[in-house]
Parts: sequence; C-alpha cells; structure tokens
Amino acid sequence: MKNLLFIISTVFLSNLLTAQTILPTSFDTDTFLTVANSPYLVTNNPTINSGVTVQFEKGCTIMFNQGKYFNVSGTLKLIGEENDSITLITNSGADSWGPITTNSGTLIFNYTVLQNPRKIIAASHGTININNSRISAVIGTIGEDGIAVHYADSVIITNSILESDENGGKIDAIDADGINYGNISNNIIRHWPDDGVDIGTSSHNVVINNNIITDTDFGISVGESSTVYAERNVIYNCYGGIQSHDGATTTADHNTIYISVRSLQPHHGTSSNSGGTLIVSNTIMNGATYKDFTLQSNSTLTMSYCLSNTDTLPGTANIFATALFVDTANFDLHLTSNSPAIDAGDPNYSGSFSGLYTDIGAYEYDSVSSIITNTTNNKNKFTVYPNPATNNLHIMFNTKKQENAEIIDITGRTQKKLIIDNLISNIDISDLKSGIYFIKIGVETIKFIKE
Repeated sequence: MKNLLFIISTVFLSNLLTAQTILPTSFDTDTFLTVANSPYLVTNNPTINSGVTVQFEKGCTIMFNQGKYFNVSGTLKLIGEENDSITLITNSGADSWGPITTNSGTLIFNYTVLQNPRKIIAASHGTININNSRISAVIGTIGEDGIAVHYADSVIITNSILESDENGGKIDAIDADGINYGNISNNIIRHWPDDGVDIGTSSHNVVINNNIITDTDFGISVGESSTVYAERNVIYNCYGGIQSHDGATTTADHNTIYISVRSLQPHHGTSSNSGGTLIVSNTIMNGATYKDFTLQSNSTLTMSYCLSNTDTLPGTANIFATALFVDTANFDLHLTSNSPAIDAGDPNYSGSFSGLYTDIGAYEYDSVSSIITNTTNNKNKFTVYPNPATNNLHIMFNTKKQENAEIIDITGRTQKKLIIDNLISNIDISDLKSGIYFIKIGVETIKFIKE
C-alpha cells in the first residue's frame, strides 16, 4: 500500500536531548513553528483561535503532558514529508495525551506520527484531512473513539495506519456522524475493540474504498439513514464484515470478507426493527463461522455475483465455492490462478479489471500487492484522472472521436451534459458539490469523487 511506510526523522531522537519550547495557551495570530525550536511541549491546552493558522515545520516533535491536547477553532497544520515526519508523543512520565479537539476548525495532517493518544480527535463541524500518517492509540473507556467526528463538512482519511489494541472498551477507530462528505481510502485499520469505520446520523456522500480492516467488531458499520459506498475493501478476522442498520443504505462492491462470525448484517445486532439496506455485488465471503447473513423483518439485502463457502446466497449469479486465496495463513487474500472467483463477476461491470470479466473480490487476479484503484482496463475507451478531483477532471480517450457525455450524481440525476472531441479534455467540476459522481459516455460509466 503506497505511502504507508515512512521513516520517523532522526531529528526525533536528538531533539529529546535538547531543551523544550513550551507552547503558549493561546494562538491569536498566524504562527509557523520551526524545527529549530523543536521539541515543543504542551503543558496546558493551547487554543488556536478562529481565523488563525498554526503550522509546524516538517521534522518537529510535539510532546504532551498527561491528558493535554490542542483546542482548534482555527486551522492546525502538521505537514511533514515521507522521510521527515512530524511526531506527537507523550512527555516523560505521561502515559497518554489528547484528544485534539476542534469546533468548526480545520485539521490538516500529512506524514504525521501520533503515538499514545487516548483519544485521537474529537471534532464537531469543520474539516478533517489526514493523509500518509500513522496513529498508535492507547485503549480508553467506552465512547472514547479514536477519530470521532460529528457534523463535519468534510472528512478525508487516506493512506494511513490506525492501530490500537482490540482488548479494551467499546471504541471505534473512526466514528463519523452527520458528515456531508467522507473519503476513507487506502488505510490499514487494525486492532480496535469496536468497529473499524462507523458512519451514522444521516451522513451522506461517504466512500470507503481500498482499506484493509482487521481485528475489529464490524469492519464497516453504517447506520441511522446514512448513505455509503464501500468498494475494494479487505476485511478479515473481524466479528462481522459489513453492517447497515436503522434505515441506512450501503452499497458494497468488490469487497473480500474473510473469517468472520457473520459477513453481512442489514440490522443492528439483536435490536428489533433496526433494519437497513445492503446492496452487495462482486464480493467474496469466505470462512464465516456462523452465517454469511442474518435478517430482520425490515431488513433489505440484495446480493449478486458474490461468492460464499458458508451459505447458498439468494440473488443473481452467486456462487457456492471456496475462493482459493494465495496464503490464508498470512492473510494474503489475492486469488490463485484456479480461483472460481476469476472472471465470475458482473459482466456489465465497467470499472477496472484485467480478464474477460471482472473478478469477484477486492483483488483482481494478477494484481500487485496493493489494491487496484482508479485504473481502467484496456477495454475501456476512456479513463478519468485525477480521482478524487477538486476543480478539474481530465478525460482521456483511446481514439479521437466526438462523444456525448453525462455527469450523473449518486442519486441518478444528470448534473452536466457535455460534448467531447479531444483525446484529452479538461472538464470544470468546481461547481459540483463534494461527493460521488459517475461520468457516462455511450454504454460505459466510470465513478469519480469530487472533493
């Protein structure tokens, strides 16, 4: 998985032997804190006031006394580099710190190492952007979720490792409620007592893609009328794979769920009338110790082109078979050359695949060790990039030909109609809201994300 492993700066060890710079209790003006004055010590709970940006230079170390944290109403930037990260740790004598708290503020972390926070982030409203970072959290009590975000405008967590200890209180790695846009992609999430990713309270435009989630309660749990798209996730050694409950709608495509008590649950445990909707396609479910799915009277479960070796699945073109993974002892869940999942997926699937038809599961056969994402096979006549995109989306064709194109939102409504006649065209998408969209040209459709 790209950009997950990076070296903690050698500055870290030398800084521990130097004098500490104590941070003030309040930041009232924009401030850039240099590595020359590192390590920095948090003895109180510094407040970054509204409209103020505080940025730490790459290579900085920030040390916290017991239970101390940042309170962010403005913007906190911790922007390191691959070989020169920013490190947040406890001071001598402390066993934990945190959480970083924000109310309508902005947190931007890149190549940041967070060691021993009790809670990582407690956010209300605002914007959270965490990339290429590693978080090792200590266990807290029930409700002290790792990254807890409520009613945020945007939550982006990518290319990061979030790990804890599964033997503890009921704590999610990521718990997001009422968010307007979420992108949780290309992460490793492991060893959490409760769910890996828990989305609830009418969250929308949330995509959970290309993650490896292990040793949690449910790998992905979606509730309370939220809408989530989950694709190419590998979930193994968890109590459950994917849960959708209390009016939530979860579309799950090309996932691999291995060794769980139950793979799919369109309801919330034993709670009555807690049904939700699960639409599952091109997904492997192997090794369930109880059942691949359970239902309540108000649950809705649709399965197509899925593979199970536990239950005979209802629906279209599902297969009862063992997937045949490369190395289950070491959880290498790529497909072997004789896997029945190869070329057994939905023949109308128009995303990335390498054979005659798409393969079932998160990994296409002959894929490299990282999960395939945002690529197009040689059958497609066009590709799009970058994905996710912010203001401009580029469309590249295999041959030059005038084409009619549509951009469609996740509800099926057309947002733009275009005529494209160049091999590479630039499309202005700055007027689109953040979320999941599809660009359709002829009979082919490719999904993209607008940040």
